[in-house]
Amino acid sequence: MTPIPFPIERIYLQEQGNGKLRREEQLLADYLRPFDVPIETFTEKRMRRRTLKITANTPVVGDVAMVLAALKCLDKQPPSPLGYPEVLMPYLHRNLWRAKLQDVIRQWMNQSCEPVFIKPADDEKKFTGKRITGLDDLQPLTRHSGQTTLWCSSRVTWLSEYRAYVVRGCIKSVAFYAGDADQAIDLAVVAQAVAALGTAAPAGYSLDFGLLDTGQTGLVEANDGYSLGAYDGIDAATYGELILARWFELTTG
Repeated sequence: MTPIPFPIERIYLQEQGNGKLRREEQLLADYLRPFDVPIETFTEKRMRRRTLKITANTPVVGDVAMVLAALKCLDKQPPSPLGYPEVLMPYLHRNLWRAKLQDVIRQWMNQSCEPVFIKPADDEKKFTGKRITGLDDLQPLTRHSGQTTLWCSSRVTWLSEYRAYVVRGCIKSVAFYAGDADQAIDLAVVAQAVAALGTAAPAGYSLDFGLLDTGQTGLVEANDGYSLGAYDGIDAATYGELILARWFELTTG
């Protein structure tokens, strides 16, 4: 068996209670088990109480909040949100702008806004991106500061959506996750986007691309690989390599 390409002493996997793992953490367990890497599960409570012996060589795999908490334990700064890098703007095929939450709410109150998709720009933990078609969609967001900066994009119609998993500049896997699976994207466009990011990209990340009703293959969003959803179609080895490549880049770089 080829040795694992990471200096791992132990891995911490976030559990959901009673040792139950999400798909993402289970993939890491499946990937590392043949290498006899010690596996320890943890709860959010244990992380908050700082009872884990975290080092650069004990990767922590879990949701965004847990991985950022682990980085804080190592006195590492959280990575800046990947967002929408300038070099990927030509792949959007829709309007994109930044705005304050309070301004978006005001526009809807004045009935001067078209349907829009919004997501946090500077703090990805605040809330999940969502489509806004009326004031009712904004109501749950009023608990956040009106100064929250958002990415806003004009509404488009996606026929299908796929996630490309990228490790050190190479597309390792492409997984369908929404829409009509018979509506394929142009993988050459995805490869061009990966090449455009080049060495400025994280060691592990994903690009979500979809097929628009215009026939164009467009970028949905880019996602940092330190905590990343695993869709059906990605295998344990690919996912494990991506997550670990990003962890060691953040903790040893």
